[in-house]
Amino acid sequence: MSQASTSDLQALNDEIVGLARAGLPLDQGLEALSRDLGRGKLAQVTKNIAQSLKAGKTLPEALDGESASLPPFYAALVASGIRTGRMAEVLATLTLHARTLAELRSTLWLAILYPLMVVTGSIGLVILLVIGLVPRFSVIFKDFGMRLPLLTEFLVNLGENPVRNIFLPIGIFIGVVLATWIALRSTEGGKKLLASVLYALPGVGGLVRSVRLASFADLMGILVEHNVPLPEAIRLAGEASSDPLLREASIHLEEKLSQGFGLGVAMRAEKGVPEMLSWMAGWAEKRGNLADSFRQASAFYQRRAQMRSLFLKSILPTIGVIFTGVLVGVIVIGGLFAPLINLLEALSK
Repeated sequence: MSQASTSDLQALNDEIVGLARAGLPLDQGLEALSRDLGRGKLAQVTKNIAQSLKAGKTLPEALDGESASLPPFYAALVASGIRTGRMAEVLATLTLHARTLAELRSTLWLAILYPLMVVTGSIGLVILLVIGLVPRFSVIFKDFGMRLPLLTEFLVNLGENPVRNIFLPIGIFIGVVLATWIALRSTEGGKKLLASVLYALPGVGGLVRSVRLASFADLMGILVEHNVPLPEAIRLAGEASSDPLLREASIHLEEKLSQGFGLGVAMRAEKGVPEMLSWMAGWAEKRGNLADSFRQASAFYQRRAQMRSLFLKSILPTIGVIFTGVLVGVIVIGGLFAPLINLLEALSK
């Protein structure tokens, strides 16, 4: 079973918080909730946890039993909350983390979706022009036996067989890209390569990287604040991250921290960890306020993500509109009307 979504995790967490604060039995409350939810992943996970609690397992043990559906850090934080007597507070903090994560993802997708729609619409407009307008001009050119410029010949060839000359190449290109993406996603090395290529893209790469770093730092702040051992916290935050470079770096960091290395020194030695985050962690480690430092790092990367999002939403659509206008002008004026104007001039003499 795949892991629960952020919204599912937040819903489950809110229910556990409510039951814990009200002093109600968790097993009965979660069982009733699973019946109300009906079907779906969240209903099944909730039912499984309720059954485990009825069987005499503790809440962390019940959550561990759903490791395929729930992130590992969830059970670790619940166990920490039970040890310190602050479970309701810990779970409330997790709800805030889930909301932060949802907002970051929304920022990312909205920043990419709008420019993508503009670019897709521009390409569609150009294809419609070639398919709908070019064949009509082609008939005129052939009737007069005109000698056409190279650009016009190219457009006429495209318009005569759009399936072979336009849609088939586009389909092959999309197929190759998807096949390559799926093949790379199937291996850890391929995932790291995809991440490196993505981060190198102007604008988009920086936005994606900032969103992932903000999520990682926010979770690290929560784990450290609630007394999860630092090596374990690094590993759990890395496993929860969608950044394969951070995941790999977290494995190395856990090993180095277990060997007695300082956090700042260990982080600076990892290529997957940015210099800013390493510097903030190292400085906070000396002052003894790691949790606050990670929260500040998360806020820093969230602000950076917001700024890059605004930049993409304002700049990319403008570039797309300008590019579309230039391309349409080249096709309509340079490729179609210019030969027609030359024909009219010749006939008028």
